[in-house]
Amino acid sequence: MLFNVINKIEPPYTFIKPSVNIDEYFDICDEDTNAELITGEFIMHSPASFLHEDIFRFIFSLMNIYVSQKKLGKILGSRFPVKLSMNDVFEPDILFVPENMNKNITQNYYEGCPPFVLEILSHTTKKYDLGEKLVKYFKYGVKEYWVIDPFEKWLRIYSSKANYNQYNTGKISSKVINSFWINVEWLWNLPFEKDCLDKILE
Repeated sequence: MLFNVINKIEPPYTFIKPSVNIDEYFDICDEDTNAELITGEFIMHSPASFLHEDIFRFIFSLMNIYVSQKKLGKILGSRFPVKLSMNDVFEPDILFVPENMNKNITQNYYEGCPPFVLEILSHTTKKYDLGEKLVKYFKYGVKEYWVIDPFEKWLRIYSSKANYNQYNTGKISSKVINSFWINVEWLWNLPFEKDCLDKILE
């Protein structure tokens, strides 16, 4: 019934159902459902835009190949839940799991908070990604939180819930994913991934 109603609504939309427990969340959700549990509220967003997916594909490809070649751990993408608590299950666009934290990966979700999380903003997710989710990520132990705004064309690197640096251009690097860097302009131009990866791996 829920999905029949949602399918008749033009995006962008956000559907909120209060007082949902973690078992109900996993009963409702499947791998194609864009939904999260935030402070006990089931929040379903409309499907991602083409712009969101284009940027996601680009940066996921760079991070995934880099981490794999360097044998640093795993890069996981959208639709893989992160279980922070019994009331908070988020689906970040990208998370990094170091080798020594592989035990936290279960068949259905990541248990706890990964050290690195990346979110790409959309019109419906922005208030959560820069609000409750940001606070919860740092409450539960994230070390580095990257946020990309594809509309205003900036990337923020948060080192705490209140402290961040914002970049529109230039080379920026991760303190968590050892020696990984990108040129921020790549996110707006989306050059060929292999050319960028060759530069990163030089």
